[in-house]
Amino acid sequence: MTKARRKSVIPIGLVTVTSRGTLPMQRPGAARTTLRAGTARGCSIALRSIDLDTMNRKLKIAAVASFVAVALGYTLAFAHHGGSMYNRERELILEDAVVVRFMFVNPHARLLFSWEDGEGTVAEWEGELSGSNELVRSRISADLVEAGDRITVKGFPHDSIPRNLRLSSIVLPDGREVPLP
Repeated sequence: MTKARRKSVIPIGLVTVTSRGTLPMQRPGAARTTLRAGTARGCSIALRSIDLDTMNRKLKIAAVASFVAVALGYTLAFAHHGGSMYNRERELILEDAVVVRFMFVNPHARLLFSWEDGEGTVAEWEGELSGSNELVRSRISADLVEAGDRITVKGFPHDSIPRNLRLSSIVLPDGREVPLP
C-alpha cells in the first residue's frame, strides 16, 4: 500500500509557498506571477493574486498624494526663504554698534548687538544673516566679530519685528566693509 502525497499550502503575508502542484484557483480579472525557487524539494513561491484595477487606482492615489506633498513643501520652503518681510527700499546704517554675540548657526546666522540712538537710548538689536554654510562659501568665518567690537551695521528693517534687520554688510573695527550674502 502506497501513501498518497499531500499538497501543503503555507500562506506567508503576500507570498504563498506550495510544495508540488499548482496554485489555488485564480480569480477572474486578476494577474498572478509565479517565481520558482528551484530548490531540491521542488518548492515554488508565488505572489497572491493582485487585481490590476485596484493596483492602478492605488498607484494613482499615491502619485497624486506625492505631488501634493512636494508642492506644499516647496511652497512652505519658498515662503520661509522669501525676503518680503524686510523693507528693501530703506537701508538702515547703525554706526558705533557694540557686538553682544555672533551666532554662526543654521538656518540663519545671527548677530546680536546694542546700539545707542541720537537721544541716548541704548537698545538691543538682532541682525539676520545667511546660514553658516553660505557664509563659509563667501569666506566669512565664525570669528568675523567678537563680543565688545565696535562696528557699523547696514541692513534692511523687518516690517513687523522692531529692532530686527536683514544685514547687508558690516564695517569692521579696522574699517574694512564686509558684504554679506
